[in-house]
Amino acid sequence: MGEFYLYSQGENCVNPVHEPGLGADEGMRVTMKAEVDTRALLPERDVKRNRVRLLVTIVLVGTLASIAWHYVSGFYLGQGYPQSTFLYAPDLHFSDWRYVYIYAQKFVRGVPWQFGYFPFGSLTAVTSTVVRASVGFILMVVLFLGVLALILRRFVFDCEEHALTRAQGIVILVGLSYPVLFVLDRGNMEMLVFAFIAGFFYFTYVRERPWMAALCLAAAIAFKLYPATLLLVLLAERRFKPLVLTVIITGGLTAISVGLLAVVGHFSLADVVQMDIGGKGVFMHGTVAGAAVEGTHSLWDLVGLWKMLRQAGVTEWSTKMYAVAAAATFLGLVVYAVFRETERWKIVLLATVPGLLLPYFSADYTLIQLYFPLVFFLNARRVSRWDVVYVALFGILLVPVDYYHIRGEISISVIVYPAAMVALVLLAILDVQRTAGHLNGEHSDNREGQTRTWRRGLRSPVDANEPGSSGDRRPLNIDPIAEGVVSCRISTRLQQRLVGRADVAEVARVHDDLDAFVRRRKFAQDRDGLVL
Repeated sequence: MGEFYLYSQGENCVNPVHEPGLGADEGMRVTMKAEVDTRALLPERDVKRNRVRLLVTIVLVGTLASIAWHYVSGFYLGQGYPQSTFLYAPDLHFSDWRYVYIYAQKFVRGVPWQFGYFPFGSLTAVTSTVVRASVGFILMVVLFLGVLALILRRFVFDCEEHALTRAQGIVILVGLSYPVLFVLDRGNMEMLVFAFIAGFFYFTYVRERPWMAALCLAAAIAFKLYPATLLLVLLAERRFKPLVLTVIITGGLTAISVGLLAVVGHFSLADVVQMDIGGKGVFMHGTVAGAAVEGTHSLWDLVGLWKMLRQAGVTEWSTKMYAVAAAATFLGLVVYAVFRETERWKIVLLATVPGLLLPYFSADYTLIQLYFPLVFFLNARRVSRWDVVYVALFGILLVPVDYYHIRGEISISVIVYPAAMVALVLLAILDVQRTAGHLNGEHSDNREGQTRTWRRGLRSPVDANEPGSSGDRRPLNIDPIAEGVVSCRISTRLQQRLVGRADVAEVARVHDDLDAFVRRRKFAQDRDGLVL
């Protein structure tokens, strides 16, 4: 119980040595052939640090280069909008929030409103009218930036030891990120959707509270429909309880929102439903007919761009064919994620990208949702030979790339961003983990008798008989990692902490506990080995 020991071939383990404060059942016994740092037993911390620093460098250089390019184009070459900025038209700053607030005020006074959001989003906009528009906007921005900064501080820059380095990295990934700058410039309520999705992942993997996770995801889906693709994460990991709860709560939030909107605006339920349907119809007609607009990254924009360059109109059959192709693509990704994929960050990626890539309209501010698969990737234990490519693709999606405008306000970003997301998905699918038992990139070759394990409704990312899995009862071969040490056996409780959790910060804390234990003990070295 709670014991941790290493042993070399031909040696017997000694009696447990209890560390004060751990308790009798928390004793740890260790036998080593040579002095070994306990870091060898845990994922390499430098791997995450290298990923993070490369990403920060790409965002810093990419965004500063774009700022310099547009500054020269605007002030030295005398070019106006859109060559002078990578953001929206200068006279339309914060217009998404301003217009929604004005329409919400009129709705409260009894003026019909063609809702651009789903009922829960429209109700949120109406609720914001109890305060001034500037106050509501500031509260939304503070919430968004606070959540993003906390995510980066806890789950990205926890690998950095110095506070100044962490602060610099957070400033760069927040203040120089194109999606963040774009969503702030537009003043879009996508910032609230980001906060809801962040709550979903937090209560799913950190606090493990299904009800709260379901409530957060349901709020995001009831606000804007596309976060429903994240249900794939719950389905792939066999989390059926929060999956069902999310669907039920989403329906409840929508129904309640419709009723409250009818009461606040003094309309009938039928009128509110008709306003919602009419608003979606107007929005879809405008986006489908006017495809390939600036500041978007949907695959449909590529279809519209191709037709625009050929001076051909968008036909009804092409929209239907695209809808069928998009549905088939998403269904294929669902099947792959549920039955084949075992790495969590890839499942999150496969669930996030379709919601950004497949709709008829997807503005660039929705790219802020890519921070979630990015964080999971940066914390992934597996080291792939394509790590640099993954980081580069994520980095491209976080920097402005509209250096050349194809026609009018339409820049090459409508091609670059979809291409980068497609490349990410394809690479994640093709980059198969051929041997799942691994530590610091070292893989076990023993693949006999593999069986999948299902624990607490979750699909295990490793096989039951693979070294390092919670179902393994054989020594874990770490000879390629720690010289002189042949095998290692870890208690079930410690295995769950080391292997069963994706939170690398938790792994780092376990390492600190073990390393502190080793440092506090006095080493007595003889010819055969080191005994604690």
